[in-house]
Amino acid sequence: MDREGRQRRHTEAMGQERRLYPIGVQTFEKIRSGSYLYIDKTELIHELIMNGTVYFLSRPRRFGKSLLVTTLEAYFSGRRDLFLGLAMERLEEEWAEYPVLHFDFSGTKYFSEADLDEQLDLMLSRMERVYGSDSGEVSYAGRLSGIIRRAYVKTGRPRSCSWWTSTTPLCWTAPETPVFRRSCGTGSGASTAW
Repeated sequence: MDREGRQRRHTEAMGQERRLYPIGVQTFEKIRSGSYLYIDKTELIHELIMNGTVYFLSRPRRFGKSLLVTTLEAYFSGRRDLFLGLAMERLEEEWAEYPVLHFDFSGTKYFSEADLDEQLDLMLSRMERVYGSDSGEVSYAGRLSGIIRRAYVKTGRPRSCSWWTSTTPLCWTAPETPVFRRSCGTGSGASTAW
């Protein structure tokens, strides 16, 4: 019997559904909706949520930051359907929906400050379509503050912000800044998630 046949027979004997490894799949929703193999760490995530307020998470490339941040996003968006059969489903009682402000800087190459400005403007504009805008809010900080305030007024719930970025874009756009030279080195792609 060939290897695939043995694996299929073993899977059937164990009564387990055969699942694909999520190679290249980085979001919680895609993994859960696509029936990929998922190691349930939602009990740890629930503990993290219940016992803390603000976290700085720094991990190497390809180490699960996107998956963690999108899992948090699904939780705070009240997506109970994605947690069926996981520890989070039994641990969470309320399943309330919170406004989630997700900033993802990983999808673009940043060769200039203008590239970063364009992405920030696009992300804030998308959020302003949901929560509204004010013509007096011109700077990025002013626009973000307004979005957070209006999200709270609209929903009555505090916001959940998830920031996910690679330090590489910051290194490309500010290579002459001493703090970036120290933290980024050659722009190796070490990543940070907030």
